Amino acid sequence: MPSVMKRTSPTATVLTWIALAMLGAVVLALGVAAAESLPLLAGMYRPLIALEPLIATVLLVVGTCIELALALIALLVAAIHDGRMFDRASLRLVDILISVVGVATAAVAVIIPFLPGPPALGLLVIAATLVGLTTALVLLVLRSLLRRAAVMDEELSEVI
Repeated sequence: MPSVMKRTSPTATVLTWIALAMLGAVVLALGVAAAESLPLLAGMYRPLIALEPLIATVLLVVGTCIELALALIALLVAAIHDGRMFDRASLRLVDILISVVGVATAAVAVIIPFLPGPPALGLLVIAATLVGLTTALVLLVLRSLLRRAAVMDEELSEVI
């Protein structure tokens, strides 16, 4: 027998989806702007010309991963709203989210050895890698918490 969970506010759920969609639009716009300005930046700083294809690929991978992560979060918000946060499907969504963050982090980290630029650029890429790594680790901890809560919810359902 499934546990009876109180649904989240429909207003909060819809506002969260709107915020996620707006964030997705901003990420898409930033990706397009970055792709368009990359040749200009490479022209201003000659050592980046050779890295232009690598940087463009990383921008594409990271942008796609961010968009996918936002979609996964929207699906998790729906699961929370519907009281299905302890389902296997929700656990799979969290696993996929962790993988997506890992792929984006690895894509950013690939650039580090090739950066010829100023120290600030290298520090920015290293910081982005550390943010991605930290996010993935926090998600791993939260996933274990979710798994434990799912087991407890299942046991509680059996008792009731």
